[in-house]
Amino acid sequence: MKNNFSNKNLIFFFFFLLTLFSGCELFTVGKKPKPKPLEISQRTPLGVVILFKTELDSTNSYAAVKLLASPKGTHYSADEKFELLDDLSRFGRLLEKKPVTGFTKDSVSPVATNIHLQLDYYKTFAFSTINLDGKWFVTEYREDSVYLAPSKFMDFKY
Repeated sequence: MKNNFSNKNLIFFFFFLLTLFSGCELFTVGKKPKPKPLEISQRTPLGVVILFKTELDSTNSYAAVKLLASPKGTHYSADEKFELLDDLSRFGRLLEKKPVTGFTKDSVSPVATNIHLQLDYYKTFAFSTINLDGKWFVTEYREDSVYLAPSKFMDFKY
């Protein structure tokens, strides 16, 4: 009888150690939602801004200029695109391949959206986008002094 009691204690002790070392994974109540992957394309305003930043980070100003449209809502001519290449190269050096740590999105109208990107938690850049012929284009880009509070960050992966 005594031997049977000690075997039960031993089994209980091993079960206790097993739950102790496995941590709280056995007792989790809910799942943490995974951030949605971001589609880097011209189908969304944020996607075209990230695509624009990616092209500038890779020093591909020729591809980045194809993602631009005039603030009037028209496509740039070839001469205007050529004139913008130096400005794009300069703006790409401002971005300095820093990671995107947050963003805010403000829909001005169904075809226009303003986006503020925060890079590396301290630099903020403003982008204006417009929808032309079913694709989104960047119309304005500049370094901005807007502070994005951590509560306004949105988790995403790209």
